[in-house]
Amino acid sequence: MATPEPIRDHILERPLPSSPETERAILGAIILDNTLIAQAVELLKPTDFYVPSHRRIFVAMTALFEKGSEINPILVAEELRRENALDSSGGVLFLTNLTYGLPHVTSIAQYAKVVRGKSLLRQLVKVANKITAEALEEEDEPQNILGDLCAGG
Repeated sequence: MATPEPIRDHILERPLPSSPETERAILGAIILDNTLIAQAVELLKPTDFYVPSHRRIFVAMTALFEKGSEINPILVAEELRRENALDSSGGVLFLTNLTYGLPHVTSIAQYAKVVRGKSLLRQLVKVANKITAEALEEEDEPQNILGDLCAGG
């Protein structure tokens, strides 16, 4: 009879919290309605996007927005090409497919809330891992590790 896998091993095998579909919906919505980029820039940071290609695309869209340019797959592709990031972002076909199957939306606030929430959960995991590592290393006094946590450092 095999022993059950410890809970810790099961937790460590789980992927980090993310919602690639929601990230894609935000990017696609911006292409469909360029005015939504203002909401996106206000509510999200590039690091909130978990999928690296989505993060790069969001940065390119933000750059176009800051230039006062239209945001469409061709111009996003050109922006990515300038950064040598077009291929690693999925290419032009990936960009043109961002809007496939998406409803037209007038607000991305709910989508942004999901993406931002997943980002915060990933940050919590990172902090928890740092605390766990410090505790397991036993290189500092426990009260100092806890004190650093409470002080935000």
